[in-house]
Amino acid sequence: MKNLLAILISLLIVANLGEAQIQPPVKIMPLGNSITYLDWQGGYRRLLKDSLVLGGFSTDFVGSNNYGQANWANPDYEHEGYGSATIMRAAGTSYPHIETATGRMTTYQPEIVIVELGTNDLYSGGRTPAMFRDDMRKLLDTIWSVNPSIKIVLNTIPPPDTIGHANFVPLWFNVIATNALFPALVSEKVAEGKTIVLADVYASFMPPESVKAYILDGVHPSYDGWNGHPVGGYRRMAKAIYPSVKSLIDGLLILPFAPILLSPLNGSTSHDTVLSLNWSPSNNASKYRLQISIDSGFISIVHDDTTITGTTKQISSLSNDSTYYWRVKAGNSVGWGEWSEIWSFTCVDPVSVRLFDNLPWQSILYDNYPNPFNPVTNFQFTIGNFQLTILKVFDLLGREVATLVNEVKQPGFYKVYWNASQLPSGLYYYRLTAGEYSLTKKLILLK
Repeated sequence: MKNLLAILISLLIVANLGEAQIQPPVKIMPLGNSITYLDWQGGYRRLLKDSLVLGGFSTDFVGSNNYGQANWANPDYEHEGYGSATIMRAAGTSYPHIETATGRMTTYQPEIVIVELGTNDLYSGGRTPAMFRDDMRKLLDTIWSVNPSIKIVLNTIPPPDTIGHANFVPLWFNVIATNALFPALVSEKVAEGKTIVLADVYASFMPPESVKAYILDGVHPSYDGWNGHPVGGYRRMAKAIYPSVKSLIDGLLILPFAPILLSPLNGSTSHDTVLSLNWSPSNNASKYRLQISIDSGFISIVHDDTTITGTTKQISSLSNDSTYYWRVKAGNSVGWGEWSEIWSFTCVDPVSVRLFDNLPWQSILYDNYPNPFNPVTNFQFTIGNFQLTILKVFDLLGREVATLVNEVKQPGFYKVYWNASQLPSGLYYYRLTAGEYSLTKKLILLK
């Protein structure tokens, strides 16, 4: 009946979408030990997914089970039987080491990871709350090392069950002390630009009736759950986690904003044919699309890349004496957002460009243009014979600040670009020497 209801709700959701784009399911990977991997009638994963379906969300719980339990037959609730205990137990136990999270994130590519901790994670290995917090930081960083865009729900540790632990009271206080460190850890990662929220599972077991309700409901499937009965503790867990997962899915279902272009600056010139394009990160973005064209209408596109995951791209297929137009848009599982503004840049030979072969009668140095300039100007000159040609720039004290040309030139007309972005404003001199010809002129850098 429950599955039939879920199907009917899904059909209604699709019908209401009309011609709207149907989005792919959001990939969710729960990480945890036995408190997570069991999949009985009342398992928190099953209850959580049912709640998400009733809320109109399409999800795909991904991962694999390390335990090989028979109750793993239903792929709809497949997830990772793996958790923070991996960094607390020795090799050869049922928990893999934390480093394996890298491969698992790469294999399943989850968009949301739910880190559900149990008391087994805490008491194994004699970890103190501070040590446990540091281990958790390591696990989070390992997940984000694969994909910084992964969104994480970090759950507090529920209270220990009264039957399974002889040291029930000291363990309970240890749980409280450990959970108290989690808000600061979450704030630390948020400050680093990561998306992580804290779900207070512990608090869901602390109603006014407190211990009484907790003991009656139970918390661990090793008692009520292994007998095939719904576990009240799992209902509490799913209810506590649902709002955090919902908020992250809501964020994923929003198209990213248009990125802001950073460099090269719009309209800038004198760029090499190998350069890096940079833009700002966009909210909820997991990928970017970059287009480069030789026209502002993007009819003649020379570069189109939809596989970029960062906010910079080095381009090496450009040509001298060419102006290019570029734009970027961000995407996620929902689709692609709007294009950014269109910016342009011009590539030229940074040393010199020979324009034509008509032989001039003499060597001439023309005034630079523009002058004053900021920060790029160009020098034009003609060469009358095959001869060593030197063009240098000096500061007001006569110190050489740039050598733009120093080679034998054949007769012709030349234009040389100079970018003085690394120099302060002021008066400078430039001198052309070609055989017996030598002439010095002034130029002003005004920033």
